Amino acid sequence: MMTRPNFARRSLHAVLVATALLAAPSTGAAQSAPASERGNRLAYDHSIRCFIANLYLAGEAQERGDPAQAERSERQGQRAFDGAKRLGAIIGKTNAQMTADFDAAEARELPKLVRDSAYRSTVNGVCQRLGLM
Repeated sequence: MMTRPNFARRSLHAVLVATALLAAPSTGAAQSAPASERGNRLAYDHSIRCFIANLYLAGEAQERGDPAQAERSERQGQRAFDGAKRLGAIIGKTNAQMTADFDAAEARELPKLVRDSAYRSTVNGVCQRLGLM
């Protein structure tokens, strides 16, 4: 896994605000968790997805011979990783649970990112809006 550089609080705040806006409240009875908890969980999931998408982009840039883009994608991936770790702690995840979540997300997301350009564009757009790409 990546090492943790300084993570700007404003980036984490931007992720929390953006996901709160994306998480439109529902009137269904199935939502028993408080809105802030749902928002934090959504931000956690998006941060993990953006981490994986950035690492995919970094690999693509390396293959194209664009080390500057690879470096930018790795930096953004690090921001997403750090944000996910902080959010995971906020929602009560243990390190083992977060590792399992990262592994499961990688197994689920990476094949989609590789084979489906429309999905990749959607994920990249969300990550850009969240300031994680």
